[in-house]
Amino acid sequence: MSRKKRKSRSSKEARSRQKRSGKWLYVAIPILAAVLIGVGGGWLLARRGDTATGTEIKLASVSQLPEKVRRAPPVVQEGYRFAIANPEVLAKLPCYCGCGSMGHTSDLDCFIQEFKPDGTIVFGYHAFE
Repeated sequence: MSRKKRKSRSSKEARSRQKRSGKWLYVAIPILAAVLIGVGGGWLLARRGDTATGTEIKLASVSQLPEKVRRAPPVVQEGYRFAIANPEVLAKLPCYCGCGSMGHTSDLDCFIQEFKPDGTIVFGYHAFE
């Protein structure tokens, strides 16, 4: 092969490599921009205190708990506090611990036996044990 053809071929290959090396920028820059916008937006939301759902979890006061539950670990207390404040949520959730033989029909039954008309709560201790 002549020297001219080799030179011509090598310069074409170099230009081709330059074109290909620049193409990745067309893909990388939009991806990088999207990532930075997403991270920045998440940071701003976190700084404002917003949550993804915009809802806050309601918990009953510790004073509403029976003494036995007040002495329990914090995670157990939070479960009972959630049950007191959100019985409609737990009433929709089935329990999978095998307590159906005890007459339980939902997850709420593991925490609370009854809400009396006067506002008194009869606690169940199945979730405690």
